[in-house]
Amino acid sequence: MNEKKRMEIIKDVIDQKITKESASIKLCQTIRNVNILINKYKKNGYIAFIHKNTGRLSCRRISSDISQKIIKLYKDEFCDYNYKHFQEKLLENYNIKVSYTYLLSF
Repeated sequence: MNEKKRMEIIKDVIDQKITKESASIKLCQTIRNVNILINKYKKNGYIAFIHKNTGRLSCRRISSDISQKIIKLYKDEFCDYNYKHFQEKLLENYNIKVSYTYLLSF
């Protein structure tokens, strides 16, 4: 359920359009969690419903430069290697550590 929908349901509870019980059913949360969401909304407003990691890049993300280098290496030098062997050679020769599943995405 997206943040806007959750906020609207909590707003309806505050405006007494719906009960906490029906809000808990709609949100698939307990009544206690609905109370916590109500308090967060009263204190912080809409920001309370936005996940804290929204807009951040993953710390595990591989930069586009390295990704392009991996693709170029595979096409030029290691085209006859399977992905597992290519993964091992990347680590041995170029000190690039990537997962097997990352290589499968090419």
